[in-house]
Amino acid sequence: MSVLSAIYLSNEFAMLVKMLTSIVAGGVVGLERYQNGHPAGVRTFAIIEANFAKGSVPGEQQIFERFTSYGFNVTSIAFKGAKSGSMQVRVHVWTLGNAAAARSHLAMEFLNDPTIAEFSVEPVRE
Repeated sequence: MSVLSAIYLSNEFAMLVKMLTSIVAGGVVGLERYQNGHPAGVRTFAIIEANFAKGSVPGEQQIFERFTSYGFNVTSIAFKGAKSGSMQVRVHVWTLGNAAAARSHLAMEFLNDPTIAEFSVEPVRE
């Protein structure tokens, strides 16, 4: 057996050991989460933007509470003035729960809020 073929076989063996170790470790973590009743941990991210009428912009704490009440975890809140005199609020959120249901409930609330001129929900991947 030549030196090159021995190195090649040892690299393949090392890769196989790493793959098997990863599979076993993932299985152990998954089993532990399953036994404790925790979800798999897939996160859904979104950027939500809303333009509020001038003078009707809620405070940061109110925005935080509004989003967390729908099961979102708020990553950041940014305020930006718009040309029309309205105020744009951009919120980065993620959830482990049912993202589609949370987004639709939030959208219904925004549609019925007279202080919100327009809004958008943009799902993103991280």
